[in-house]
Amino acid sequence: MRNRTNISELFEKLKYNNITKEELNILFDNIERDEADPELRSLFYQHWRLLSEAPPNQQELPLYKKQFSKVLKKAREKELKVQSTRKRPFKWYSAAAAILIFILAYSLFYINSKEQVENQPEPIVWVEKQTGRGQILTVSLSDGSKIRLNAESSIQFPNKFTDGKREVILEGEGFFEVAENPQLPFVVVTPKINTTVLGTSFNIRSYPEESTVQVAVKSGKVAVSDKASELILTPNQIATYDSRNRLLKQEEDIESLIAWKDGGFIFDQKPLKDIIKHLERRYDVDITINDPALKHIRITLKQKGQSLSTVLNILSKSGGFDYEIKGKDVLLKSRGL
Repeated sequence: MRNRTNISELFEKLKYNNITKEELNILFDNIERDEADPELRSLFYQHWRLLSEAPPNQQELPLYKKQFSKVLKKAREKELKVQSTRKRPFKWYSAAAAILIFILAYSLFYINSKEQVENQPEPIVWVEKQTGRGQILTVSLSDGSKIRLNAESSIQFPNKFTDGKREVILEGEGFFEVAENPQLPFVVVTPKINTTVLGTSFNIRSYPEESTVQVAVKSGKVAVSDKASELILTPNQIATYDSRNRLLKQEEDIESLIAWKDGGFIFDQKPLKDIIKHLERRYDVDITINDPALKHIRITLKQKGQSLSTVLNILSKSGGFDYEIKGKDVLLKSRGL
């Protein structure tokens, strides 16, 4: 025998559109088996009135249409059978038909509304990604371009590109792999220079505390411009915007400049004072040199994926100094002090 309470609960779930597919099947199976039941019929009509006020959500529309079509077919068969024996006409047919028509109309209304919403232009939203010390992040853009963001850097970009160009804003250092699109130039904006490409890979270093901005091209062609001039760069060419506001170009193997993106270091006769800036960002430490003379020692180093202590050990042997690590504080000192 059917449990009345459970059937009522199913109607309540149907009313609030939180019924599962399995529960909806159970409910309509009961309707089909015993359409003449007064209590069940009353619940059905009650739900129909509520359904008119609160239509089903869009996820349930296909299921509603399928189930009510099934009920409608059964009701029509029942009505024809009753009429053939000249009994009182069966009323479930009209109720089920009315509900089905309502659901079909609501479905059409929803589809039209959805199309209108989809035809509305999507708002442009600017996104910002940041890295702290010791962090390197890969950012993917909507056009398929990728940016490898170095430590203590940030990149701002729109959720989609419009207005005839792809523009992003960089602070810090990033390696760019730009998806080719001749119709949409890719522009990297930094405080002092702009870099424009159509499809290429290149590195930009533009930290606020550093006096120079550097663009190094790995593949393709890049245009670098300031307010007064423009340079065209090809692979293994570097543009430097220096402290005297000059934009200069030079030829150089750029592997040492982009080794950071793969977790490595390549320093070729670089002053120790410049090397420690890289180490501080990479390992999230603060490095102090107690002897000013050490800052100008030039060191050559090529390492990848090594711990801070390993890198410092190699540097100390090459530079002839000692070091101490205390938490996030590192002291470089002349030997014997």
